[in-house]
Amino acid sequence: MRRLTRWPGAPWLAMGLAIGALLAPAAAISAAGLVKIVGTNGKKANVTAANQLLTAPASPGQFRSRYTFGVGTTCVEVYAVPADKGFVMTSATFNTWVNPTPGAANFVDISRASNCATAEIVARVNPPGFGLSVAEFNPGFALPAGSKLYARTQGGVITDARIAGYLMPSAAVPAPTPGTGRIAPSARVTQG
Repeated sequence: MRRLTRWPGAPWLAMGLAIGALLAPAAAISAAGLVKIVGTNGKKANVTAANQLLTAPASPGQFRSRYTFGVGTTCVEVYAVPADKGFVMTSATFNTWVNPTPGAANFVDISRASNCATAEIVARVNPPGFGLSVAEFNPGFALPAGSKLYARTQGGVITDARIAGYLMPSAAVPAPTPGTGRIAPSARVTQG
């Protein structure tokens, strides 16, 4: 250590300048905005004029929708996630066509359990009458490969159910979004 402390200031300055010269081109390129994000397929990411990265949840070929007619008081399967893909549900739409006594006791549940158990409810919609009710999930409700969604109604309601979302690589969805027993925290219900 004594040898290093005996060096006069000039060698240290020269060493600092040499290291700086090596790092300066990378810093200059980065500062000039020439940093690029390139995917494994060779495609470059795009950025808006406000410096925001442009992204999409999935390619159009990965979007899925399943329609189930006549959901009633019996718990029925409304969507099965493929065994080799994960699924992100973005919405559940219900078209209610029988609702004998609209009120708090009449509802539609989407559940992860084959018996529509309350502990596994993803969304509960209380249709105000006839027509459409939509539960939107933002940014989405994740379901791992091989999962299933079920629906049932209460109070004599009969509805059609449409589940919509997109597929993802199974490694990207290793576990389901936690359920709350009432409605997913990301769900927003609209009726029209």
